[in-house]
Amino acid sequence: MKRLILLGLLAWTFLATISIQAAEIKSTTLSINGKDQLLLRRYSLDRVLTYQGLLKNSSGDPVPDASYNITFRIYNTSSGGSALWTSSVTSVTTAGGYFTDQLGPVTLPFDTTYYLSVQVQSDPEMTTRQRFTISPYSASADTANYAFRADTASYALSGGGGGSRWTLAGSVLSTNDYWAIARGNAGNTLLGDSARTMVNLGSYSQTGYSSGSRIYSTVGGGIANQARGNYSTIAGGNTNITYAASGTVGGGANNARDSNSAGNGTTDDGAFVGGGAKNIINGKYSATVGGYSNSSTNWYDFIGGGLTNRILGYGGVIAGGVSDTVLADLGGVASGYSNKAGDSQADTGAFIGGGYGNEAWGIYSEICGGRENFAMGDSSSVGGGVSNSAYGPSSTVGGGYNNVAGGDLSTVSGGSFNSTNGNDAAVGGGYYNYADGIFSSISGGNDNVTHNTGGYSSIGGGYQNSDSASYCYIGGGDRNSVLGAYSFVGGGQENNVGNTFSSILGGRANIARGTHSAILGGYANHIDSSGSYSMAFGVQVHVAEGYRVDFFDGGQSGFLGINRDSDNGGISYPIQVGTNTGNGNGAYLTAGGVWTNGSSRTFKENFQPLDGSELLSKISNLSISSYNYKGTTEKHIGPMAEDFVGAFDTGVNRESDGKRDDKYLSSGDVAGVALAGVQELMKKIEKLEGENVQLRKDISELKARLK
Repeated sequence: MKRLILLGLLAWTFLATISIQAAEIKSTTLSINGKDQLLLRRYSLDRVLTYQGLLKNSSGDPVPDASYNITFRIYNTSSGGSALWTSSVTSVTTAGGYFTDQLGPVTLPFDTTYYLSVQVQSDPEMTTRQRFTISPYSASADTANYAFRADTASYALSGGGGGSRWTLAGSVLSTNDYWAIARGNAGNTLLGDSARTMVNLGSYSQTGYSSGSRIYSTVGGGIANQARGNYSTIAGGNTNITYAASGTVGGGANNARDSNSAGNGTTDDGAFVGGGAKNIINGKYSATVGGYSNSSTNWYDFIGGGLTNRILGYGGVIAGGVSDTVLADLGGVASGYSNKAGDSQADTGAFIGGGYGNEAWGIYSEICGGRENFAMGDSSSVGGGVSNSAYGPSSTVGGGYNNVAGGDLSTVSGGSFNSTNGNDAAVGGGYYNYADGIFSSISGGNDNVTHNTGGYSSIGGGYQNSDSASYCYIGGGDRNSVLGAYSFVGGGQENNVGNTFSSILGGRANIARGTHSAILGGYANHIDSSGSYSMAFGVQVHVAEGYRVDFFDGGQSGFLGINRDSDNGGISYPIQVGTNTGNGNGAYLTAGGVWTNGSSRTFKENFQPLDGSELLSKISNLSISSYNYKGTTEKHIGPMAEDFVGAFDTGVNRESDGKRDDKYLSSGDVAGVALAGVQELMKKIEKLEGENVQLRKDISELKARLK
């Protein structure tokens, strides 16, 4: 007979299936609450494998279409050994070399690795054996094997809690709409008058409740767990309880009866505890992921973890931390220790980011962190720091220590012991600053105050500055004050502005009482209330009349006086320079606009006579011309400074080189040269007149002799 070779792969390694040809059901009938229950205990199946192969001849071509006898054998080794199962000689019909056959029944348990051997016709058994893969092993399953042990289980019925219960010593699968699974020999209990889809795989655990019907409750594992609510689940852990419908406990452990309770009775649907210990949920659709001794008592709450955290409000969140509390509806605490979001459910949306001992009691109030901070106003905020308080609605404290934002929409950015009592007021920082006026601000410094008698005022910084009027400003300094509206102190010390639209730029102990008055600086300058529209600068300048500009001190009258101060009798001129030879000799501008120099002999020294002939010679040689200053149309007549100074050596010495300043001329010097020249000419005229008289006399005498 021509030799045949099976070259095709064993199709059942990836195509084989299990076909249940027949089944024998062994059953036991129990009566529960007057209803017969059919308990399925074991299935006995004939198992058949479907096999597909390809036959080829020695040349590698498919064999002709015909019938061929094949014998199959199963081994538990890849070579050698004895066959564990041998088929009868099977006749298969090929088509293009392919054939299909069913092997079985195969009664092997399929609990180890098996190999298939093939023999075609009278040829020797093939030496290469094919290894079985996963499909045939599905005939044996762990869950089915576990359930098979119910053959030896014992069943007991007893009443309790107003309903019937099953106490199971073995695993049970029941039908007729009342069915459950429980791990046997573990002290588990299925309670209630309906055991629909109860799953109890723990130890000494309970599904259902004795006083009423419960359905679809599950204990996945652990010990002493109780899934009492409809649709409730406990995945594992120790001594966990869920009373709620649809409540869930993921795991964890606790020795107390109320620990890890997902809900309080059947009203708290959908509650969830992920793990931890002594966690309690009493609200519907709430969740605690883990931690220890956390509790929530309202709907839609969430606790991520931590220790002894508590939520009493609706929809609250605590991510973690220790001893944090959420009383507000929709409130939250991210973390920290002993923080409190809300003092009642009405404080909606109160939130604390972290820190210690912080309390947010306003609606939508917030504390980011820090220690012992308070946000009492609605929509108020504290960024951090220690012992800060935001009392006003929409008020803010950025940080620092012991700061208070008391006004509506007010802000304290930082520092310590700062406060805002005015609405829309602000303190930028510093120490013991108080912004009490509305829309007032203090940038920093120490012990500065904007009083509530005024608003829209500002203090830039400094020490003990204060304003009591609206729209005023103090730039800084020490103990400056503003009492007039729209007034200003730039800085300095102990300056006081007492009227409206007035200002003191700086200095010390200056007082501006006149409206629209100004003191540029200096010391102890004083503008009376009658000195409106006046200005002063210097030392102890006193202005008692309006529209005055007085510079320098009253004792010296300064180097420049513009409407000289009243204490010294004032002046008769718009402008006066100095009072003595050292500061200007009292030169002044007359009321008519004529500049008048000081020229008293008492102001002068080092008198020198002039050489008249030389003076006239210089004047004679001096260029005098008309001109205009560049960029103007003014026309003037006079000498040039360079020529005049060079000729007569007048004027001051330049500081740069010590030489005469030949760019400028004094009108007094020009007038002096002119007067000296006139005098010299007068002498010449007088001499000529004398000579002329004598000449006329001599002529008269000569005429008389000639006669």
